[in-house]
Amino acid sequence: AREKAAGQITRQLNALAKSGKMVFVLMGNHDDGTFHRIYYPWGGEIHKEIAFSDKYWRDHFMTPYMPENCVYDSQYPWSKYYYYDLTDKKTRIICLDAIDYRAKYDSNGVIKELPIKDAAASDEESKYWSGCSYWGFSEGQMNWLVNEAMTAGDDWDYMFFSHIGIDVSTQTNYYEPHHGTTLRNIISAYQNRKSVEVGVGTVDFRNVTG
Repeated sequence: AREKAAGQITRQLNALAKSGKMVFVLMGNHDDGTFHRIYYPWGGEIHKEIAFSDKYWRDHFMTPYMPENCVYDSQYPWSKYYYYDLTDKKTRIICLDAIDYRAKYDSNGVIKELPIKDAAASDEESKYWSGCSYWGFSEGQMNWLVNEAMTAGDDWDYMFFSHIGIDVSTQTNYYEPHHGTTLRNIISAYQNRKSVEVGVGTVDFRNVTG
């Protein structure tokens, strides 16, 4: 089942690769192999071994198709978020991972353990975080954003890509993504030249340009 889903994604990416344009890949909430579980009455637990881990996603759907000089999180080697610099335009494209729930997997990228959402959930509800239940950005991703990504230097601009709206005000279903408010506060602080409190402490954007 995992290979069948991988084949569908690969066919789409191959079509993009033939366009001759740069390709930037973002995992969506239907894309990790667990979407069948969103309608809980269908029954059965998520088969974690058929879901795409971060490592599998990077190895199969990102690295073969994207520019080589994308920069990932130095603290999390299989991050699905990254940035890419358009140096001549002094613009940094920051590609966020809005499905950043971080399952545990083996050396081959096969998921062995999904993060617990609610251990006491009934059989008709999901006990685990997955693409159909976790929408949002990890604390680690927010730390990377302020410590590694939004550090391009004077007069650089930032362009953000995200699969879903970053917070409740930009979601069509009014769902609040995890750490979405933090993300908005970071971007707003940069735009308005202010300091902001995040997980790593206070980040000072008062003197930035761009």
